[in-house]
Amino acid sequence: MKTTLNLPPEMRLLRDSLLSRLPADGDMPRVRRTATLLYQCLIRRTLDQVDGLRLAWEAGNALTAAIMARALIETAAWMYDLTKRLGELLEAGDPEAIDDMLRRLSTATRMKVLEPFGKSTNIVTLVDKLGRDLQAELLALGFFVHDDEGGEVHAPSLMVAYELLSEFAHPNPFGIWLLYSHLDEAGTPEFGTNSFYQRQLLEHSEGLLTLIPLIYSWCQTFDEVYAPRLSILFH
Repeated sequence: MKTTLNLPPEMRLLRDSLLSRLPADGDMPRVRRTATLLYQCLIRRTLDQVDGLRLAWEAGNALTAAIMARALIETAAWMYDLTKRLGELLEAGDPEAIDDMLRRLSTATRMKVLEPFGKSTNIVTLVDKLGRDLQAELLALGFFVHDDEGGEVHAPSLMVAYELLSEFAHPNPFGIWLLYSHLDEAGTPEFGTNSFYQRQLLEHSEGLLTLIPLIYSWCQTFDEVYAPRLSILFH
């Protein structure tokens, strides 16, 4: 396999869109500040995950690459849900619903001890929604389209990819003995990273970089369309 991971050009565009700080109170409506805060933090989370994926990929560390790729799917799913819901509420012109949604998203968690702050949506639900809603866009970007030995083209769904990466991320059979052992010619287990699964994980992780153009497009939609409309709605 190649030793250098080629990152999409949208990575540079995402870095260029980073702000060093939010405007002072009074210079921007509170609701727009909250939404901007979420998007800016999501961009930074995306950049950190892709940087981690790149370093692991180039080191041949399949497990870490898989964990970072899985986390990238989750970030993309969360951002897609935010962008879609925000767009729908802006279209409806419902300021109270927008304020309430952003407040909930800013504090909701899966931790029972913090349930008074709101319970967040299960991330698997959001991943499934992203995969179903944007399957055509993902295929157009080249998501998981590989030629196998028979020359056929296949394109697993995003949910299938997420479930596979999850199996390796957790201490299940895939993430334990299938990844770290193999059978020799006599059928005796030998230890060491299984080259077949290492290659599969690295290829799957690389394929998920096709999410980056989508993530950038959602950030662009917020900056150029939604943010100005929030300023008008909450002036």
